[in-house]
Amino acid sequence: MQFNIEGKSIKFAEKADGFFALFFGHVNLPEKQIDCVEIAGTRISLESLGLENIAIEDETNTNAYHIAEGSLLIYDPQDININKTRKQISTLAITQMLLENFSIPVPEYMNIPQKQYLHIKYI
Repeated sequence: MQFNIEGKSIKFAEKADGFFALFFGHVNLPEKQIDCVEIAGTRISLESLGLENIAIEDETNTNAYHIAEGSLLIYDPQDININKTRKQISTLAITQMLLENFSIPVPEYMNIPQKQYLHIKYI
């Protein structure tokens, strides 16, 4: 998969313990009035992806180590409806989806109705 901003490919890496890092490395985007990214040839606004270019004041680089909540990016090339939005999602929903994907039994306390997480695409 290719993920581009201003025609430049975004580097990514899978680290230990399943940690996944995106290395944006695009500085001064607001000065260039860059407000969208390109994913698989489709232009999508930063805002609709839940992304924002901000000045990094604590020298943490550009990989979100300083964001306690983390980031969840979901890409589905077969779903072209970009009008689905959700500001927050329960970690139980994410955990339940991951466990089901790997055929691991879901503990009873995690069971939530599937309709609550079936169509989550953009956060």
